[in-house]
Amino acid sequence: MFGQPNSFSIMRIGGKDLASYCYKRIYRGLKAKCVYFVYDHHFFMGQYIFSEYSDKLLKEISAIFTKRFGINEQVSGTNFYIEDNHNSRFMFQDSGFSVNCKFITLQKKDFLQPLIEFYNPPLPEDDKPKTYSKIISE
Repeated sequence: MFGQPNSFSIMRIGGKDLASYCYKRIYRGLKAKCVYFVYDHHFFMGQYIFSEYSDKLLKEISAIFTKRFGINEQVSGTNFYIEDNHNSRFMFQDSGFSVNCKFITLQKKDFLQPLIEFYNPPLPEDDKPKTYSKIISE
């Protein structure tokens, strides 16, 4: 993606490789950790983590993405979520300690099905959460 990653991880799911590559980058003058996720040689998800936290930085990062996506400036500096007509999603999150920008594309959802099944397996009947109710009468 961007040359040699600072770290990476690969695991096999559904007979295909799920890889994550982490890079330390400067994005528009801001230090960021960038993580890219690739499944079966297809990029589908990424995350930018800005850990230098300040109100000024929060507004700067938010402004970059609101401008890029044509969002009204009044949402800058807050948490927001965008979904487009191509089934791509972007989330801007202020955790109070860092700023996270996450994006995923589900345009080709069929190739992601093994991942969806792996990370959301059906629970056996004994492991399903139990619901308890108690009627209290006076």
